[in-house]
Amino acid sequence: MATHAFNDASDFAKGGTWFGDYRRHFCRWSWDAATKSLIVQRGARGKRIDLSGWDQHALSTEQLRKRLPELALEAANRITEEG
Repeated sequence: MATHAFNDASDFAKGGTWFGDYRRHFCRWSWDAATKSLIVQRGARGKRIDLSGWDQHALSTEQLRKRLPELALEAANRITEEG
């Protein structure tokens, strides 16, 4: 079961880390507010996801706090599948 920790609990925009079994790092993610991109790192591979077309303003801060880590985990799983 994956668990998540924010890098800074008071500021979700600073990104976070997903952990797998035995608290092994599964992926790290960060948010680039300037380009509205989610950056996901899974081992040596990474993915930048452009969310500039995503209607972030329709989401509350709490919804963004929940959704960005979920998107990061989904991207990390795709990175793993692309192997």
